[in-house]
Amino acid sequence: GANNEVTDLTLAQLGFISEEEFLSLFPQGDAAVEDSEAYETLIEFNKIIGKKYMLNYNDAIYTAAADDAEYLYNYSGWREADKLVQGAGVEIEITGILRLKEGRTYGCLESGLNFTEVLYNEYVAVNMQSQIAETLRKQGEANQQLILLSNQLKEIPMLDAEGNLTDEYKAKTQEMMAFMFSNGKYFKRAAQNLESYYIKSEADGAARYILYGDTALRSVGGKDKVNSINIYTDNFEYKELLLDRLEAWNDSHDKATQVRYTDKVGLMMSMMQTMLNAITYVLVAFTSISLVVSSVMIGIITYVSVVERVKEIGVLRSLGARKSDIKNLFNAETFIIGLTSGVIGVAVSYLLCILVNAILKPLTGIATLASLPFGSALIMVAISVVLTLISGLIPAQSAANKDPVVALRTE
Repeated sequence: GANNEVTDLTLAQLGFISEEEFLSLFPQGDAAVEDSEAYETLIEFNKIIGKKYMLNYNDAIYTAAADDAEYLYNYSGWREADKLVQGAGVEIEITGILRLKEGRTYGCLESGLNFTEVLYNEYVAVNMQSQIAETLRKQGEANQQLILLSNQLKEIPMLDAEGNLTDEYKAKTQEMMAFMFSNGKYFKRAAQNLESYYIKSEADGAARYILYGDTALRSVGGKDKVNSINIYTDNFEYKELLLDRLEAWNDSHDKATQVRYTDKVGLMMSMMQTMLNAITYVLVAFTSISLVVSSVMIGIITYVSVVERVKEIGVLRSLGARKSDIKNLFNAETFIIGLTSGVIGVAVSYLLCILVNAILKPLTGIATLASLPFGSALIMVAISVVLTLISGLIPAQSAANKDPVVALRTE
């Protein structure tokens, strides 16, 4: 971490705290949870630099199981530090500590040990020649052959006109079963007889008896192909450009050469957007209610203004003002009220955006999480003006309809 912090789980995995110490960090039963500061441990850098580990090869930790065992291989990778098999792997040593730069909140490397590319290539090259890798490769070839036989079986008519199994179907089934039993170590769940195979084949498909080996082969370093590539962009604009390039590539190539990708940030943003939309709908509902109430209040205030200025209306009418002039006078006042309130609201929103971003940037690493586009600000001001104009229409019309003679006599 940026502050030289590391989780207790990573410390336990790297052997800096014992299993007993790690488990003691979690209260058992009704024990009270203590202050988290009591769990903080300081480890000097010189105790980390130079610490050695044994990176064992496959043949040292995977041993072939008996033919009647449930699994093909047994795993014996859990060993105490003083019981490491010397010469069965690569002795590695911590030579440096990577820390996030100042101002960064996340990085591209996982916590724990990170190997150099040279070490990784050498380690995988040895594991590709291991016994378990060779077995998994043979298992994969057997799986492909079984899939081929299964597809051939599907193309053969199963029953004849009398409802009996056809000779061709029986022959292909026997070929499949012979293949499965001859490669029994790869298919642990092979059927015991033809009848059970027919039933289970129709119910679950032949894949029920297949242990696909490609994923397992990759997990034990039996392939030197890259599993995945992580791409990091400087900002969201570059991310969208990258996704457009990937989509353009996939649209112009067949399925075999298309790039399968996962936009993790996009998925998180999509989930966040769904939550924000739900919150927005609720806020819009409350805001709509407040807008209705405020519109009614503006109408009442404008009407009170009309009542208090009846004599002024009479004077204006006696000086030659038309009804439309009186109406426009009050409409102009409501327009100014709506414009002023809209501008003040937008200005306050911009100030709040600056404050919110200043608080959230250190936490999220995003400097523009809260923003108000200029176009949206103009729309908000326009809505404010329109609502106040609508609210003042009835009082303005009432003022225009006042009788000038009656208005002049009003005190």
